[in-house]
Amino acid sequence: MAAVLNRTTKQYIPSANTPDYPVVDWIINPDLSAVVDVPNKYWVITGDVVSEMTQEEKDAYEDAQPRRTFQFWETGSAPDTTSTTYQEGMSQTAKPMNAGEYRLTWSCELKLTATDALDSKAFAQFSIDSDVKVQVSHDQDDWTAYSGWDRYNATEGETPVLAIHYRRSGGDDTVSIRRMKIGIEYMG
Repeated sequence: MAAVLNRTTKQYIPSANTPDYPVVDWIINPDLSAVVDVPNKYWVITGDVVSEMTQEEKDAYEDAQPRRTFQFWETGSAPDTTSTTYQEGMSQTAKPMNAGEYRLTWSCELKLTATDALDSKAFAQFSIDSDVKVQVSHDQDDWTAYSGWDRYNATEGETPVLAIHYRRSGGDDTVSIRRMKIGIEYMG
């Protein structure tokens, strides 16, 4: 019994009956010392020698793989504000996307804290490349969750910027935002 490694698929079998594995397709007792702790997707097989890809080869390999079908970001909280202009809660640039339809999801929690009497509203908006997709308003002094989704048609390689912004209207209340989340899911 010996170990074998497939030259094409990089399948490693630690104990195999070697007559069942032709040397044209398999390396018998391969020396894997150069690729210890290296994922086999980054192995290069030249003859019977197994080595690790260079960083440039790894980057090229990753660039050639299908784009991610799901991306997700979340953050705890952003600074409280009394501003009546939108403040950035979170902003993320998506990884390059395949052409097709995506579902974008977002969520956050809003709270107003009154100086005297509650006399403002809190607003949060979700945008894609500065195009506002949805806006919610809140007029309570307790944490309330808001969420939503929208469809988005991406072109090949597109990297949209997704953001959640927040502000208050009038009055002198303070707006707080937390538990902000943004997700992208490929639909086809």
